[in-house]
Amino acid sequence: MLFTKKLLSLFVLLAVILTACAPAATAVPATAAPVAPADTAAPAATDAPTAAPVDTVAPAAPKTIKFLSGQTEDQGYTKIIVELSKEYVKDHPNVTFEFESYAQTDLQAHTQQLAAANALPTLFPNPANETLDQMYANGQILNIEATFKELGIWDQVNPGAASLLKSKEKGDGLYELPVELN
Repeated sequence: MLFTKKLLSLFVLLAVILTACAPAATAVPATAAPVAPADTAAPAATDAPTAAPVDTVAPAAPKTIKFLSGQTEDQGYTKIIVELSKEYVKDHPNVTFEFESYAQTDLQAHTQQLAAANALPTLFPNPANETLDQMYANGQILNIEATFKELGIWDQVNPGAASLLKSKEKGDGLYELPVELN
């Protein structure tokens, strides 16, 4: 049960990260007041405006969480991520979820093809070390350690799991989410 709670917590935080990467809401300026016709007197400088500008928050941009797995939707960590993603989508109408299951024997090659086409999904199983290193070098993957530290949640990651995964990577951070080890 503790594992599930930690996994739930990490996934929710990952979802927060994904939505936090969305463009910030911008203020929409109010339209300008009509100009007085030339034959009428302009208001005195001390007169207050009759209407204050109204800021409107633009709706959140559409986002899609894409999840690629070598498991079916009802297995292991995949089941948990799928369920949590669907719950997240219910509360965030601008977010959609897409799941793709790929044969485990072909998953590595498929991930490499997606990386080469710059079409990686949001979440995917960790590839072989050389593929992960190339993704890091190309700026295609998120530095989870830096992001979690920025969000103040790094202390929720199992230090042993983080250390083990970091020892396999050439980068200067953690680029794999330790779901199975956390």
